[in-house]
Amino acid sequence: MKRFILLFVCLTGIYISAIAQKNEYPEWKTYLEGKEINQIINSGDYLWLTANSDRELIQFEKATGNTVHHIFEDKIIDLADAGDYFWLLTYHEEFISYPDELITSQKLLRFEKATGNIVSYNFDYYDSDIIHSISSIFCDNSGLPWIYSYCHDIFKMTENKDWILVLPKSNDPLVAITSSICFAKDNIVWISQGRNLIKYMDDKTEINEADGYILGLTEDKEGNIWTRICKDKPSFKTVPGTITKFDGLNWSDYYYSPLALSILSISDNGTIWLHGSLGIDYPDNFFIKFDSQNWNIYEPPTYFRMRSHAADKEGLIWIGTWDNGLIKSDGYNWNTFDDSNSGLPSNRVNAIFIDTDQIKWIGTDNGLVSFGKNSSDSNEIVTAAKQKPKMISEINIFPNPASDYITIRKPKDIQYFKVDILNIQGNTVKTFNTNDSYERMDVSFLPDGVYLVRIQLEEKFVMKKFVKQ
Repeated sequence: MKRFILLFVCLTGIYISAIAQKNEYPEWKTYLEGKEINQIINSGDYLWLTANSDRELIQFEKATGNTVHHIFEDKIIDLADAGDYFWLLTYHEEFISYPDELITSQKLLRFEKATGNIVSYNFDYYDSDIIHSISSIFCDNSGLPWIYSYCHDIFKMTENKDWILVLPKSNDPLVAITSSICFAKDNIVWISQGRNLIKYMDDKTEINEADGYILGLTEDKEGNIWTRICKDKPSFKTVPGTITKFDGLNWSDYYYSPLALSILSISDNGTIWLHGSLGIDYPDNFFIKFDSQNWNIYEPPTYFRMRSHAADKEGLIWIGTWDNGLIKSDGYNWNTFDDSNSGLPSNRVNAIFIDTDQIKWIGTDNGLVSFGKNSSDSNEIVTAAKQKPKMISEINIFPNPASDYITIRKPKDIQYFKVDILNIQGNTVKTFNTNDSYERMDVSFLPDGVYLVRIQLEEKFVMKKFVKQ
């Protein structure tokens, strides 16, 4: 009897401890514990989640947490939201005589959200093998699917369920693999191919030529297209480029950098976040923030591998990592939530969605988590001391153009800074260290041309450009 009582007390203690641990962070709520959530798609009162190694599609009601589960035999490799239904691309592989013969197949499915009914569609065009080589699926504003093949062709389904070739692949493989597509407002589809930005609307195309190769397309709330323009031919190596805005008529250059940049997000308040690296001279994790006036470069204080990201309406970036939890940053402060200081059930964050109420929905490999807009920040780990912002406008280089010397003026409260001069290829050609507010630097030895000045101010990097002549 005593043993039974002791066992009961122990089990009760474990149960109470577990409940207490869950209640320790009441602003965090976990659903679908044990499920690996890989994608989050918002659909009004519901979220749609892919799980179970993407062989499961889950309808999740935000208000109640109620779920409906749909199981698939094949893996969902991509999906596009068409309002009342999804277009799904699934993949199946089977070894006939392992390891010699592998049979693979893809299916294009239309999934009705209300009923779960599924209709399979064939791909009938000049090359029937295209259906076996689709890499991505998109949906336009009319609910019709577009597919992008590994051969870099772009196809569109018509109202009659026929397929038309919108854009054939480029004969240049490097141009083909850098093509991008953006479904914008007013039924406009933007497609980049090499130096051409193609506007597709009502089955008509309009070509706008840039002064370099177009890498990536992102639309802001005003309908402008942001991209990176590279003067040199794109390659798998770092290529210097300029962040550029296209308003439908004109190209406007905003920021030049040797960084291999990608645009992560554009907030409603106009804040742009970019991520990049500069090979062996730069850490892999560099973030650039544009607040409509200034471009600031930030290096996180600790290394992490980014897996997902989202920006809130205040312009803060939320980063999901492979094994370091969830990170929130304004650039100057990097705050980490993990399974030791928050209600996050796992440190692998596969997906992030922020709804209109600023609730963060977080997909982990151990369930779905909601984190409320009014949540306390008391459980954050601050991984970098708060810094007084040092804006780019406080740093000046003169004269520019220069022939013999340049002088760099920095904020007075910065005691030390390091300066690297880089050529157009991103290679460091000279390094200076200084403790002075004004530093005169010899550049007479440099060949004529355009150079980048990379200035390290404590935990922050700033990039400036000057011309040697």
